[in-house]
Order: sequence, then structure tokens, then C-alpha cells
Amino acid sequence: MPSGIGVVNFATKCPSGIGVGIAFDGQNLWYSCINSAPDLYRANPSTGAVTATYNIAGGLGALSYDAGRNAIWAGYDDTTGTIRLIQLDNNKNVTGSSTAFNASIGGIDLLDGIAYDAQDDSVYLSSDVSPTIYQVTSTGSPIRNFPRAPESVCGNSGVAIGGQLLYEGFNGCNQVIVVNKTNTTSFAFNFSTVQGNDPGFRDEDLECDVATFAKQGKHVMWSVEAYDTNLGAQYGNRRALAFEIPFGTCGSGGQAAPVCGNSQVELGEQCDDGNTDSGDGCSSICQEEEGGQIPEFTGVGVGLAAAGAGALLFIARRKRN
Repeated sequence: MPSGIGVVNFATKCPSGIGVGIAFDGQNLWYSCINSAPDLYRANPSTGAVTATYNIAGGLGALSYDAGRNAIWAGYDDTTGTIRLIQLDNNKNVTGSSTAFNASIGGIDLLDGIAYDAQDDSVYLSSDVSPTIYQVTSTGSPIRNFPRAPESVCGNSGVAIGGQLLYEGFNGCNQVIVVNKTNTTSFAFNFSTVQGNDPGFRDEDLECDVATFAKQGKHVMWSVEAYDTNLGAQYGNRRALAFEIPFGTCGSGGQAAPVCGNSQVELGEQCDDGNTDSGDGCSSICQEEEGGQIPEFTGVGVGLAAAGAGALLFIARRKRN
């Protein structure tokens, strides 16, 4: 059963106090703010330090990284229905943005759920607390729409693709429900996002991360908090929580999950020597076995849950010939 294993408190809050987007590009977390300038932030997933800020549209909704295009899909926070594609360079700097298409899905004028699926080059869309989820092509042509998972009494907000699974977040009900993306009535599992003495945590956008906790043999789903100032100063940070999900059930950037032992170093892997043996320099989960160090977590950084996985190790990446 998935469980929370970490929280990152970002060093910079949203100017508006509200943000619903989260994306992971294989190295950095990105978060968005509604009705704000700047409206897009790049941050270190371990420390929460903000390393770049951008003003794309004066306010953005949900985010989803597209590894194939090396770009971020971004939703809207207004009446335009504009879905943007924000282009990155090799150093993960924004180089520009363009309108990908205009979504006509109705609902509240805030798209707080967007997920890119590289397996068929499609995009999943969900407006705030929506009863319906929409799948469209990357140019905006409708493919289908379907009801949100019936196991929740709340409307759907965040969405994420994990291989053959569709993750649906229910803002206000503190839960994520996972279904088969082809047969969306086929329930897979669910998990709670309740945070102890913080019952007001309103989880929004979702994003898969196969890299940050990979050394521990963990893949996670990030869930971003809606409000910066929820429950007063104690919870006054812009933050996102990492929930452990079944290993190998999602891939970052809309891609399939990395396959250890196939001799290809994929996103989330540090090495791949063609086997799943440990003790040969490349572990059974395709992480380097030497040169590790424990990162220093700050007050605005990642705090691992007491029942979590313990120390998070990061290994310096190196080019393999």
C-alpha cells in the first residue's frame, strides 16, 4: 500500500498564495502559481531551493513533464482554456512557450489536472473538482471522456499516468484512486493523503518521480498542496508530498517505467549492466553501488516521515563509456 515518505518545502511561496501544478523533469521539481507573476518555479527536490523563476502567462494551472519533447505541458487558470507547451533546453532552462491548443472541457476555470502519456502522445485533462476526465491528442483533438473514479464522493483534480495506470487525485477528500487507464472502471488501488494533524491538506496536481528516491528502491508520486498558508504559519510553506507507489509502475515524463537489466540507462537509473545482480558495481535496481553520500536536508528541504525509508542516498552520476 502506498505511503508518504517525504515532503519538500519550497523556499519561495506563490505570490497569490495558491498553486496547483507540479512536474518532475528527471532532475528538478517544477511548481506553478495561479494569478501570479512569476507563475513557474524550478526547484531542487531535495532542498526545496528555487533555482529559477519564470513568468509565462501571469498564472498557470497543472503541469506535466514530457520527456520526449523536453517540455512542460501547462494548464490554465482563466477562461481561455489555453494549454501551453513550455520548452526546456538541455540544462532544464525555459527557452520559450507556445499555445499547444485550447481545451473545451467546461467546468471550473482552473485546470488542476494534466498528464502526458508518451505511449500514445495524448494528454489527460481535469478541471478543478471535475466529475469528468478528458483524453485528447497532443494537438487537442478529443479522444474520449469518462467519469472520475466512483470510489470517491469528491470531484477529480490531479491526474497522472503511470504506465498502464491512471492516478486520480481528489482534492478535499485526501485520497488518490488508481485505475486501469484503458478500462477506467477497473480499480487498481488507492491511498490516503491525510497528513496527521494537518487535515486541511488539499492535494492537487500529481507527478511521477522515478529518480529522487531511486537509490532506496522507491518510486514515488508527488502531490502538491493548494495553499501556501493552510492552517497558519506552521504549515505556511509551498510544499509537495512524495507518496511511495509500487516500484516499476510509472515512468517520469509520461514514459514507461525504466526496466533494470536491459542494458539501457533510462531515466531513474544510474547504470544498467544488463543484469539485476548486486555486488558488481551496479545494483539490482540499477543504482551505482559506490561513492554514495547522504544529502543535508534543510528547514526548507525534504523531511522524511518517521516511518519512512530512512536516509536518502544520492550517488554522483558519471558518464559510462
